[in-house]
Amino acid sequence: MSDQHSVEDEIVAEARKFSAAMRAAIQRHAQAANWLERRRASKEISRLVRQERRDQDQIRGHHLSGANQAVDRYRIHAQAVAQRANDPRVDHERRARDARALAQHRQDLGKQFVTDPYLTRTEQGIVLDGLDAATVFPEFRTGNLFARAHKVKGLEALRFRARVARETVAINERAAAERAQWQQEGLDHTRRANAEEAVLARINAAQTHRRRYRAEMTWSHPDGGALTESRDFATEHVATDWMKANISRAAWNDGTTLHVQTIDGHNGAVQYSDFGRPEAVADQLAVRKSVLRERTLAGLVHREQVLAAEREAEGRERTAQQEREPEAQEPEADLRFSARVSYLPEGADRVVYEYGDHASEAATAAWVQQQVAQARPAPGTTVHVAAYADSGEGHPDPVFRAVARREEVAEDVAQWRIDIANVAADREQNTDRTDPAEREARQAASTATRSAPDWAQGVAGQINELADQRDASLAQTKQLTQIAEKLGAERNQLRGELDSLTQRHQLSIEHNGKLTDRVAKLERQLTALIAERDQAITDRDAAVRKVVEMTPAQQRYGSAERQADQARAESMAETSQEQGGPSALADYQQGSTLAEAVTHGSERNGAER
Repeated sequence: MSDQHSVEDEIVAEARKFSAAMRAAIQRHAQAANWLERRRASKEISRLVRQERRDQDQIRGHHLSGANQAVDRYRIHAQAVAQRANDPRVDHERRARDARALAQHRQDLGKQFVTDPYLTRTEQGIVLDGLDAATVFPEFRTGNLFARAHKVKGLEALRFRARVARETVAINERAAAERAQWQQEGLDHTRRANAEEAVLARINAAQTHRRRYRAEMTWSHPDGGALTESRDFATEHVATDWMKANISRAAWNDGTTLHVQTIDGHNGAVQYSDFGRPEAVADQLAVRKSVLRERTLAGLVHREQVLAAEREAEGRERTAQQEREPEAQEPEADLRFSARVSYLPEGADRVVYEYGDHASEAATAAWVQQQVAQARPAPGTTVHVAAYADSGEGHPDPVFRAVARREEVAEDVAQWRIDIANVAADREQNTDRTDPAEREARQAASTATRSAPDWAQGVAGQINELADQRDASLAQTKQLTQIAEKLGAERNQLRGELDSLTQRHQLSIEHNGKLTDRVAKLERQLTALIAERDQAITDRDAAVRKVVEMTPAQQRYGSAERQADQARAESMAETSQEQGGPSALADYQQGSTLAEAVTHGSERNGAER
């Protein structure tokens, strides 16, 4: 788990902490037994609110000052880019890099300011306006952008909010475009990788010799021990893949070395060998695997097939050399052509370089076209092709150079071969018109040494073939353009759906905010009602206690004194009835004024007697 937290996480944590403290304080206030505890709870609530307000103001001040500093740094960057753009000593590539870096800096700051929760919409519009001013006039300082922010109202505030809305829409569009591009590139890469894996599996299953190549791995430990692993495979590509995967799964100590080799079972020849630290050997095996993968996909599964293809190419070069007149080759007899093709293979971590030396420019172009056709560069990368002619003076002269995507480089190489064939045809025609005797001798020599059709017809056939390839490439380009237009229409449709969903999401967020505010209001009302209920209960209990204290014991309902008086009155009534009839005090009841007066008078008369 990462130790780094975003600003949103910190805000959520602080809000959760403040909410817990406030909830506890409100609960203490609601459960207070007397006014002193309620007063303490109220003070605690006020203190928490003031502390939270001070913290928010401090954080907001930091964000405002940080926004000012960020705009000033951007202004300095824009000023440096403008100075280099006006400097004639700076080349156009550096200016283009500066412009891209400045645009990226501007986009990053715009996204940072728009998503800053401590800035109001008006303040976000003010800082975006400051960015635009720093871009157009970098020589002027922006100063404190928020000095008059509290005075911005009305139409001016509305203009700043509209600026924020436009920036938000631009950020969402860029994010959607990047997301669509990443998804498309990932989908293309997955489809191509799956198709190539299927082809490799079919090639491996089609091999008759299932145990031709032996892969051996010898682990040498620092303590002197050694461990050897070996396994047989049908193709060298699968054997190399097994060794690389085995290294990835293995665990070793410091000082461990590894020796790997691939042996052809037909002739016992070592096809590949390497020795060193396991991680270094794994890197070299990755490069070897990429090369074997390309060769296997091109149909060159075994070493003899590769040699046969090289011999066939050399034979074609010798045949083409013999078909040309010696006089035409004399100016180029001392020239030696060299070519280089470099690209980053798909799934590899380093660039592959292919070199070839040839005696003619046509052979060089044919070799380059073959290498480009077999290349499988990683998506989004380019293929570099360069051809040179060395006349023996110590420095090579450039003949051809191309740096672009593989399809574009293939078209350029095909056009290069067409140009070479056209130049050779023109040279043949000029030579035939100027020297008839030599032409007859050359035709006789050509008839004795070859049985193929006329050289000019062969050149014309090559030209037609290259033209057909170019037409096929143009048709493929047109098809890809149509697919791109279709994908663009789908992208626009998806963008519209995304905007609709974004708007609905925003409305739901606003509705959730209203519901949250309403719930908080109802909670406050419920807390107040609970406090009033507790206060009423307390007042009622105090009133009851006071009434009980003020009432005599004989008049309290349910008291022992009142019950004793009632029992005494009943016994006196029963006694008077037994003695001779009802007495005047028979109707005496506790609390009766007349009965008490008579009772007290009788007691007083008896005392006087």
